[in-house]
Amino acid sequence: MEHRRRYSMKPRDTQRSKVYAAEKVLFGSSKKFESVKDVEKYLRRIFDTVWFKKTFPHKRKFQVKDGRGRSGPSGAPRGADGVTMSLPKWSRFESMILHELAHGLTPREYAWHGPEFCAVFLRLVDRFMGAEAHKALMFSFRDHNVRSIWFKPEINDVNELLGLPPAKQELFKF
Repeated sequence: MEHRRRYSMKPRDTQRSKVYAAEKVLFGSSKKFESVKDVEKYLRRIFDTVWFKKTFPHKRKFQVKDGRGRSGPSGAPRGADGVTMSLPKWSRFESMILHELAHGLTPREYAWHGPEFCAVFLRLVDRFMGAEAHKALMFSFRDHNVRSIWFKPEINDVNELLGLPPAKQELFKF
């Protein structure tokens, strides 16, 4: 009897340590949230922006858990229209929340810290932490050789990334 996988395998997560090293540049400028309720209010403000609704029209719901029993934060897509994250108390900083939100917004078929995730993370930082934080992260990504690419979230076909013909689509470094 043939065993079928429930989910297809994700690409290897070759940038994980580079992304973690690069995002440390944001820790000094990141707001701290004391409770899950505060995080939920912050996420509600994000989800209610016109920009978010236009950029991620398929994501409407989120769930935040307090992260008890976890050693670190986590974020992932939840169904077709949601995002879930677990945030231990020590990890409730704006940059970490946006990092975990980026996991929830990046389609499952991409690597956890791949170029597509990094592009979503950069966009979120730019929009919600500001231009200075975005610039700092962008240059830190460059210094740590982190690759990024932007994609249209409503398009699932890699050949339509950036709206360019397949021959012109390349990953690029910031």
